[in-house]
Amino acid sequence: MLSKSSLEGWERYPENLSESGFNGHEYNFSSYRQQLSHDSKRLFVPQSEKINIKIIDFASSVSERIIERESTLEDHLRVMNPLPDAMINLLRACYCRAWMLTTSVFQSSWGRLVINESSTRKLLTAFNVFPPFVEILRSFGQRTGFEDDSAGGIYLRNDGKHSVHEACYLAKQVEEHGRKEEDGVDVDPWSIRKMGVYHKSSSSSGDTFIILNPSVTFRRRLTCMREHGGQISPQALHEMILSCSMENWRWYISDLEKRYFKMATKAQLTQMDEKGDPILPAANIGIADTQGIQVLQDKCEQLAHALELDCQVLQELQRQFTHLPTGDGSDGPADLNYLLSLSGEAGVQVKRVDRLLKRLDGTIALTRTILDFRCLASLQHNSHVMTDISTLSRDENVIMLDLTRKAARDTDIMKWITFLTLVYLPASFAAVSCLPRALTAEFLS
Repeated sequence: MLSKSSLEGWERYPENLSESGFNGHEYNFSSYRQQLSHDSKRLFVPQSEKINIKIIDFASSVSERIIERESTLEDHLRVMNPLPDAMINLLRACYCRAWMLTTSVFQSSWGRLVINESSTRKLLTAFNVFPPFVEILRSFGQRTGFEDDSAGGIYLRNDGKHSVHEACYLAKQVEEHGRKEEDGVDVDPWSIRKMGVYHKSSSSSGDTFIILNPSVTFRRRLTCMREHGGQISPQALHEMILSCSMENWRWYISDLEKRYFKMATKAQLTQMDEKGDPILPAANIGIADTQGIQVLQDKCEQLAHALELDCQVLQELQRQFTHLPTGDGSDGPADLNYLLSLSGEAGVQVKRVDRLLKRLDGTIALTRTILDFRCLASLQHNSHVMTDISTLSRDENVIMLDLTRKAARDTDIMKWITFLTLVYLPASFAAVSCLPRALTAEFLS
């Protein structure tokens, strides 16, 4: 039974661990405490709201209990007997609080954990959870963007003197989110999510698991296991978690390959005439297609990173299981065959993603070549048009020059006409004015 003193100093977690045998040179306790306090509003629900902690006991038969009040949690921690393979499952909220009470496929990794800060510190203090778990904890919480989505990895601690072994890691998985298309926009049906896992194996208190944001697949398999009853070893629980995280990778990659095939086919069927116009309108490549291929490549890069993190977790757990008891009462080494098969499956998926990335590079190069050729063809067409316009302008200038010369010649003619007019017009006036007089004189005579 945990003594009353086991919760003393919980307000200072994880600084209070320095009094429990943790070496100060291994962890920066004050930094972890400040990080947890700084992110408390983002990570945890307010103190006034209910918490939701599910405790599942795998001792002799599977049983569970849900705690919704902090006082109930504190009482439970003070009177709890050490239970082998006790698992505390921190359920968490999504954007709508009603989802946290169901196994809805709309569960996300961007909501607060349904537990307040003080309950978290008490829980972690009661089990002396080593400080690196704070890094796993801070990977969750309320967010509005994809920042820190590349976080992951595994942290280990082996204390052979006290026969205590600790491990915590992030398991990445993909699940269908169930969102529909909006305004004709094709929505990726898959989302990359994560599940935080902490495991402490102690010769005195058994095995304790703390699981953050359990996946839908994991909860379904856990429910199925409860219905059939029976015991489960710590290694088997790890294998179940990692198996659930690997379950949908192949289908997600297959879906990405289908999307890539459509884009690659469109790029390969595109044909253009000498002007750079597409001959097949249905296979017209534009800037939107280049952006779509780039988005697909970014998804594959993100997927490759998540798979590499899962592979790292699998490899480190294989080494860690050599220090842990099997959990089935035998003294032999742990059976690592299933973990090896999961590692092989993860390796296959990593190769598929790498191959898809190489094919995407080729398609991107082809698309850019098509756009460059279209640009070159357009420039050549514009050059021909400008040449024709220049020829017409030159001919027009020749015509204008000829007209100018004719106008100058006409101007000279008008000058002579004007000169002759100035000379002969007065004489004509004089002759006309004198003619009547001469005629009158001749008539009178």
